[in-house]
Amino acid sequence: FLDETGTEIELKFAKKPLGFKYVSRKGPLKVSGILDEGCVKETGLPVKVGWAIKAVNGNILSAEPQKASEEFLEAIKGV
Repeated sequence: FLDETGTEIELKFAKKPLGFKYVSRKGPLKVSGILDEGCVKETGLPVKVGWAIKAVNGNILSAEPQKASEEFLEAIKGV
């Protein structure tokens, strides 16, 4: 993730559901909401609305939103 200041934050998700929604209209994927159920709330991960999703499993996501969304969904299949 990249927070609102551009600082890189690495988090590990142990299971699905991850517990957040994201938008992919233009630019990087961004967290758009935190869900009541899922890994974020259950484990206290500090994910915040507005953070950009930079990479998954060390693989940087595409700058093109549709491709980044596809890459993200493919990468989390194994979680």
